[in-house]
Amino acid sequence: TANHGIQPPAFTSVSTTALVGTADPNSIVEVYRASRAVGAFGLPTVFIGSASAGPDGIWAMAVSLPNSDRITALQTDVSGDTSQLASNVLVGAPPPPQPDLIASDDFERTVSPGWGAATQGGAWALIGAETDFSVSGGLGRMNIAANVTREARLPINRADVNLAGQVSFDRLSASASASLFAYIVARANDNTCYRTTIRVASSGAVYIKMTKSLNNVQSDVRPEINTGVLTTGGGALRFRFRIVANHLQFRAWNATGPEPTTWNSEADDSSVPAAGSVGLRAYISGNTPNGPVQVSFDNYEVRVP
Repeated sequence: TANHGIQPPAFTSVSTTALVGTADPNSIVEVYRASRAVGAFGLPTVFIGSASAGPDGIWAMAVSLPNSDRITALQTDVSGDTSQLASNVLVGAPPPPQPDLIASDDFERTVSPGWGAATQGGAWALIGAETDFSVSGGLGRMNIAANVTREARLPINRADVNLAGQVSFDRLSASASASLFAYIVARANDNTCYRTTIRVASSGAVYIKMTKSLNNVQSDVRPEINTGVLTTGGGALRFRFRIVANHLQFRAWNATGPEPTTWNSEADDSSVPAAGSVGLRAYISGNTPNGPVQVSFDNYEVRVP
């Protein structure tokens, strides 16, 4: 069926033997030879092949293509809706930057200690002991002991953003009264920022809340809600946090399923108007008996909303 705001898939690597890119989780990506110039859209002339995007949105395809061929792609999501064509790219050349992509990190490197530099957007600035941060196996990892907070920020200096990514916890708390927390940070300047919160209870129930920190004093923008999502130790959750002017929108869902079309939580707030950094943060309750917990992030993107 016709697209319903579905974005085209993106190419992240285009060689004569392999194509790699990103798309909506679990979608089907179709690649075509294109007749128009690089940077234009289409027209598709020859079907090259298709690939399935994984739960993390990554797709890959083995090909045999000559240098200087122009190709394009589209995706069909799990509902059967189809995107428009992607901008044409040149085989054998680096794909052009996506115009709405401000920063991203696929964590496809090895760093210890620390997180090093993101795929796009500069070096991560760490808050907390550097030895608690590492990158391996395609994940940015934080090793979190009980009652400890760690945070990593990218200095992009933007106010309006569309943030997306994936988080997982290697275990759930063994105490019914303890929880695990991941935060998505925006408009961060020192100790003032917005922090949307994903809280995972010992049962695996996933709760979300919109919060703000004003000079390191945290308060709710909107109360916590139960998403109805259940996760497990090692199970991946995806999230999206969008801010435009004073309007905040947030959702979280299981990475094995499609992205919802509605928001779990929305609010209007003008407490943090200034542009600032974006970031990722984690914490576990002080009464967690089976820590430290490894909190892992992946496929992080910052886009123009």
